[in-house]
Amino acid sequence: MFFRNCETVIGRETDFAGQDEIIEWPGEDLQVRTWGISGENDFILRHVEKQRDITKTTLKYNTTEVAITISLTDDASIENAITCCCLLLHPGIDKDVICKRMKTLQPVNMRLERKKGINHCSVINDSYSAGLSS
Repeated sequence: MFFRNCETVIGRETDFAGQDEIIEWPGEDLQVRTWGISGENDFILRHVEKQRDITKTTLKYNTTEVAITISLTDDASIENAITCCCLLLHPGIDKDVICKRMKTLQPVNMRLERKKGINHCSVINDSYSAGLSS
């Protein structure tokens, strides 16, 4: 991973652990901001509650605490949404705007999507939605 021309990098606390040999740090000006449950993180994850169709989370950044509702329940989508929330909190986007926008997130089809086929069969879509060649 390279972070040339970046001022700030934001990720989960475990994203950067032991990565010094593969991350090119361009200098001391790069700010690394992490999120997680530990109080040592810049963004502290206070609460995650999965419900049937939504996930409720609470994040603390500096003195601001933000309770967001995400219309997604799988772990990868929740982690991505939390990272996006941190990305918006860092430059000072209003927490009410963040909360409103987080409610509108829609799931993105990923690999191994199961679809109903004909004759009581299932079809497994193993293409990746972000690649043109898929």
